[in-house]
Amino acid sequence: MRLHRLVNRIPIPALKTINTYVMKCGSSTVLFDPGMTSEGASNISSFLRQNNFPKHLIVILTHFHVDHVAATPHLNPDEVYMHEADRSHILRMVDEWPLVLDIMKNVFTKGGMPESEVDLLDKKHPAMSRIDVFRSLRELEPKPLPERFTVGDCSLEVIHTPGHTPGSMAVHIGDQHYIVGDTVLIDITPNIALIDWSTNPLYDYLKSLRKLSALDPVKLYPGHRGIIDEPKKRIKELMIHHNHRLGEVLSILDKAGKPLTAYEVASKMTWDIAFKEWSEFPIAQKYFALGEALSHLKYLAAKGKVSLEETNGIYKFSIT
Repeated sequence: MRLHRLVNRIPIPALKTINTYVMKCGSSTVLFDPGMTSEGASNISSFLRQNNFPKHLIVILTHFHVDHVAATPHLNPDEVYMHEADRSHILRMVDEWPLVLDIMKNVFTKGGMPESEVDLLDKKHPAMSRIDVFRSLRELEPKPLPERFTVGDCSLEVIHTPGHTPGSMAVHIGDQHYIVGDTVLIDITPNIALIDWSTNPLYDYLKSLRKLSALDPVKLYPGHRGIIDEPKKRIKELMIHHNHRLGEVLSILDKAGKPLTAYEVASKMTWDIAFKEWSEFPIAQKYFALGEALSHLKYLAAKGKVSLEETNGIYKFSIT
């Protein structure tokens, strides 16, 4: 079973490109994560034609983020599959859009974000501003991917790895090789954001990393940047990173000597970004940063390490 990697540019400066993976599976072509743009879809179609791939096209989406799924309709696939948790999320976003937007606005408001920034969520947030993408994807009627999926001579096994999204998944393609979407990236840390206070995405993510490591992977094929030849080493680095992040959040709260909002915590955290001052951050980066701060605070609150009090509709956190 030969795996092909196609790399296309995407309009997200921090990521630059997206990896799309393709396999010939008997009379079908199986393609993972078509990417974000119509130009990328055109490049993929040209590659498939030039290399005589079967015309019956099956698309598998490792998770629902726009940089991985937006190009899907441009390929006119015969079948589309994703994990049921993300499929349900897309259906809910399309069918109950005002409610989903209100839930996220409420979380960010309780997180201490100014109303002027919260009100721009549906215009400036990379996902929330692209509801058209999810409507187009819903029209393709994506199906839930079963745990074991056989196509021609390809036998795939799905491992649910929630955290980056509720339905993020890794797919075992044989020989301890896994396509992992954005669960593990080689030189950047995936954004683990809380957008619904009833969830605990960092807890889910760390559990997913342990699950992947226990599988003794030999090679990981991520959604961005290079292929990972030392999976367990990289997984350990990501776990250490989040332990440091948790320690940083506790230190920020300790030094403050008073309860802080998640927005205030995010403004004091260390971010790998070109802007020195929080006030200079583009609003989209503030959304990501606040989501990540919230995920770490929720994790610590669930562990009993920090306490939470609500005042005038805003959460404030302090050391327990």
